[in-house]
Amino acid sequence: MPGSKTRRYTIPTETSILPLMVSCQFCNAKRFPHESPNFCYSKGEIKLYPINIPEQMVELYSGTTAESTHFLQYIRPYNNAFMFTSFGVHLDRKLAIRYKGIYTFRAQGQIYHFINSLYPPGKHPSYLQLYFYDTQKEVDHRICDQKDLEPIMIQKIINILKNNKSICNILS
Repeated sequence: MPGSKTRRYTIPTETSILPLMVSCQFCNAKRFPHESPNFCYSKGEIKLYPINIPEQMVELYSGTTAESTHFLQYIRPYNNAFMFTSFGVHLDRKLAIRYKGIYTFRAQGQIYHFINSLYPPGKHPSYLQLYFYDTQKEVDHRICDQKDLEPIMIQKIINILKNNKSICNILS
C-alpha cells in the first residue's frame, strides 16, 4: 500500500550458544561469561538463611486453582498494595514507548524511594500510611486504586503476614 511502512525481519538460521562457565561453588548458580567469580555470594562471605514460606503462600505461587491463577496474573498490583514507599525516578519517556521496538527503561539522575507524610491529606491513605491509619478499613484502602484486586485475596495476604511475623522480620 502506498505510504505504509513494512518491516522486514531476518530470522537467524543458526543458534547462538553462550560459552560454558563454571557454576558458583557456594550456591551452584550458573554464571554468564562477563561475571566475576566474586559476583555471587562474594566468595562465600555472604550467607543466605533459608526462609520457611507458609504453605498458603506456596499455594498462591505454585497452585493451579483459580485463586492462584488470579494472584499470579495480578502479582504486581498485589505487591504494590503492600509497599511502604513508591519508586521515584526521572524517566526518559521517549525510550519507554512500548509500541516502538523493545521496551527500555532508562533513568536519568537519581533513583529514589518517595515516602509520603504519615497523615493522608484529604485522600485515602497509601503506602506507609496504610500501616498506621484506620486498620478497620485496611482492605478497602489497599484496593481503592486497584480495580483488579480481590478484597478476599488482600485479606488472605494480610492474615498470612499477621500469622507469620517471622517472614516480615526476615524480609525487612
